[in-house]
Amino acid sequence: MRLKKSKIGSFGLLTLLLASVLIVVLAVAFLLDQKTVNPKKEAQINAPTQIELVETSIKDIILNKVGQVYSDSLVNIHIITQTGVSEILHIYKEKGYPEVLTDNFSLMFVLKDSTKALDGRDRVQLYYPPDIPENVNINGRRFIVFRKKMISPVYEGEYMDINKIKIIHSARHVGGVASRYSIRDIEINKIWTTPVPLKKVVISIDQKDFEKIKTKRAGALKNGVLESFDEDLVSVKIMRPDSSVSKANMRLKGDWTQHLEDPLKWSFRIIMDGDQTYQGMRKFSLQAPVTRNYAWEWLFQKVNRDHDIVSLRYDFVDLDLEIKTDQGIVKRPIGIMAVEESFDKILIENNRRREGLILALDEKLSWGEVEKAFHLGLGRTPPNTQGNRLVSSIRAFNQNKVLEDPKLSKQFEVAKNLIEGLRYDKYKISEVYDLEKLTTFVALSNLFAGSHGFWEFNLRFYYNPISNKLEPVCFDSNSGGRIQQVDYFPFSREDPVYQELLLEKLKMVSNEAFISAIFEKYDPELEQIIDVLKTEFDFTLDRSRLEYNSAMIKQYLNPDTAITANLVTVDDATATLQITNISQHTLLLDGIAHKDGRVLSKRVKIPIKANAQEIVTVDLNRYFVNAFVSKKNKVGEFRFPKDVSKLMVTYHIPGVNIARTCEVLSFTKNIGLDESMAKTRAMFKANYKEFDFVNETEEAIVFKAGSYEVSKNIVVPKGKELRIEPGFKLNLTNNASLYAFTDVFAHGVKTKPIIITSDGTGGGVFIAYGKNKTLIDGCEFINLSNPKMHGWELSGAVNIYDTEVSISNSLFAKNRCEDGLNIIRSDFTIDGSTFKDTQSDAFDGDFVNGSITNSSFVNSGNDGIDVSGSQISLDQIEIFNPSDKGISGGEASAITGKDIKISGGEIGIVSKDLSKVTLDDITIEDTRLGLSAFQKKTEYGIGAIEITNLTLLNIEVEHLIENKSLCTIDGVAVQTVSNNVIDQMYGAEYGKSSR
Repeated sequence: MRLKKSKIGSFGLLTLLLASVLIVVLAVAFLLDQKTVNPKKEAQINAPTQIELVETSIKDIILNKVGQVYSDSLVNIHIITQTGVSEILHIYKEKGYPEVLTDNFSLMFVLKDSTKALDGRDRVQLYYPPDIPENVNINGRRFIVFRKKMISPVYEGEYMDINKIKIIHSARHVGGVASRYSIRDIEINKIWTTPVPLKKVVISIDQKDFEKIKTKRAGALKNGVLESFDEDLVSVKIMRPDSSVSKANMRLKGDWTQHLEDPLKWSFRIIMDGDQTYQGMRKFSLQAPVTRNYAWEWLFQKVNRDHDIVSLRYDFVDLDLEIKTDQGIVKRPIGIMAVEESFDKILIENNRRREGLILALDEKLSWGEVEKAFHLGLGRTPPNTQGNRLVSSIRAFNQNKVLEDPKLSKQFEVAKNLIEGLRYDKYKISEVYDLEKLTTFVALSNLFAGSHGFWEFNLRFYYNPISNKLEPVCFDSNSGGRIQQVDYFPFSREDPVYQELLLEKLKMVSNEAFISAIFEKYDPELEQIIDVLKTEFDFTLDRSRLEYNSAMIKQYLNPDTAITANLVTVDDATATLQITNISQHTLLLDGIAHKDGRVLSKRVKIPIKANAQEIVTVDLNRYFVNAFVSKKNKVGEFRFPKDVSKLMVTYHIPGVNIARTCEVLSFTKNIGLDESMAKTRAMFKANYKEFDFVNETEEAIVFKAGSYEVSKNIVVPKGKELRIEPGFKLNLTNNASLYAFTDVFAHGVKTKPIIITSDGTGGGVFIAYGKNKTLIDGCEFINLSNPKMHGWELSGAVNIYDTEVSISNSLFAKNRCEDGLNIIRSDFTIDGSTFKDTQSDAFDGDFVNGSITNSSFVNSGNDGIDVSGSQISLDQIEIFNPSDKGISGGEASAITGKDIKISGGEIGIVSKDLSKVTLDDITIEDTRLGLSAFQKKTEYGIGAIEITNLTLLNIEVEHLIENKSLCTIDGVAVQTVSNNVIDQMYGAEYGKSSR
């Protein structure tokens, strides 16, 4: 159901009485609801909250032609004066030119009396780029609305007095030069002015004091932060609607300069003289409504007060400044400003509390960092609250008075101890705070997206001397947005008492009935406030924000999946489970049940902390075995793993108290995760210094010439180059491998080759992440296997990854693993090298670019040369007796080359899956199949072969080319066959089975 909002105007006595009765009824119903479990109410946690949106007032201006001073087929111009500065509105109609979104505007004001011009002329011009327009739809017609306050560019903050203007010229410009569209001689005798139902506040200030405030503002804008001191205060007089006058002191307020950036609406702190008050307040602030998100702060304060949270009085007024100069009084209309109560004894009494203290964390450390960052050109970065909240001192408002009063001074010490104990983890939050009030405040802050109020340096603590507890003070919430997640209160460490009560309160505030009651109560006042704010601001109170936040809270309270459960062991008496809590809540495990609902264990209450994993054992009841009866022999018996799927874990989240279940899986997660992680971290830890054949210089790590045997891995880290001297011979045993995460320079000579071999028990070589180029020359890699550790393994005896490499005059022989040499994602060259007696592929290249020249491949257990996703060139290549293919290109590879001989084996050359093989001067002999091109993988396409100067000798079948794939020999296309070539390959008819 969608909650309807009614528009309510002025109320008579009868209406007020009816509204009061309704509020009482709703309040009683709400209290009863807290004591009675209603299934329909319980279901609310899974139902979306729906609240109707609020319309804007710009429609009234358009439909009723309010303040309209000009109209043509393209645009209507309106001038509105209600509070503060007049606004001019350009309202473009549906068929207006698209250029209005980019053109610059200019306005020329011709004055009635040239002697009144601010700059000594008889006219004033405003020139400005367009702001982001407002799009309004009325009965299917679209309007584009631009609004501009009429403030002079000559003297910052001085408004254009509409009564002094004779006519207005309006124009739009391209690049500030060419006038695209202009309107002249707009008469303004139709200005719409109406009083706004707000209290009028007039502050009188001497010009010298006003200049002092202006100077302070300019410094703050320059520094990026406002720092306030007692000496900033200036004397003012406040004139009330009843003509009474009060003395006060005033200064600028706010930390961020957003409080000061508006040319008119600067934020002020007011301190009344002596015992004088304004609307019952001795200290208060006047600030632009935008600084607290307009009417949202008003509503948030009201709702918190309804729930007995210490709250501030918050209202709106129409403010004027009167600046007393030697020539007279200069009136400066400010317009609508928010009034916010400040912190003192009166605030506490107004909240029906015994006199106590309001405390906060001193924020000087953090704002100093902000100012420094601004000076360094880092922009307006938020303060480092996490770094400073543990060292910032605790201050009390009106601290001098507090310290002078023995009673209050003692309270200050007690309150400080509570806060200190909380932030240094000596106390739990439930031991320090009035938990009922705190959890209610946090829940409401999440509903209203007001968690800005418990950002560390916005926190205000009231110390209640009766309960000896802290209470939150509702302040600076910046509410009215959409939450991205449920926000936590600072210092709310793992405290199950706090957590359970908070979840109860979140459940309460996210209920649709709770939110409906708020608007039922405050709609009359709220509508009047919104109507007033609309006279000056483009503001609507979007109730869908609470709708959205309510849904986010419900998702948080009742996630679709909160735990996973894995069976460890089970017998007739007990079941041991691995429970992983993936939610943000501590939950309680209740037991085990059959999926048909039958309880199979004794009742337990085992807590599982948020984001934790626990091994728990549950006692089974005597009915457990009988729940699993074999259809075959009619005997009760639990059969693993078949019956595991019938088990469910039952649990609930304290505070939410909804019964939940989770299916039990028949395997455990990694119980030995810590041990496994420790092994993984140790896998590639540098240890080269442990070996006696290693020297280290400033430039390199050196493996000295000589014969050595190692039984554990050698790991060379990034950084220095690895140099291997001629005559170095290494025998790898006991699965040991060489891992080099750097450039390698291994240059053997004919009489002193570099040899890396194994006795049949060792691993292989892995070279990766070289920054420059790896050189392997005159090296022999014999009888090696693939490097592997703790479940991780590579496929080649020698593996090169993400490293540019040059290999020459080297031997790869008798490997005991899949590939002799595997190069991955690297550029390479291979020259004058031999691959012999390899177990599977001799050379395997994955996503490489390179060349192979003057090299031979003998007795490969699978393919001689196999590449995927690569581009390689071949020259002077001999391939003898491969078990499968001589050359194979797959996955969009490109192979070019010449002077190649393939002898023996199953298949000469294969091109598949968008690969293209282009070769010249090729001899293929003594193979069963000469050439084949086809598509193997559906995500790729056809294969293609293009050969010139081909010699085929003693071949059973010269070519097998799939339909749509291509093969040309000396420019002539060969015959294709059916679309099922792959069914004849991979050992079915040709080649070696690899399926």
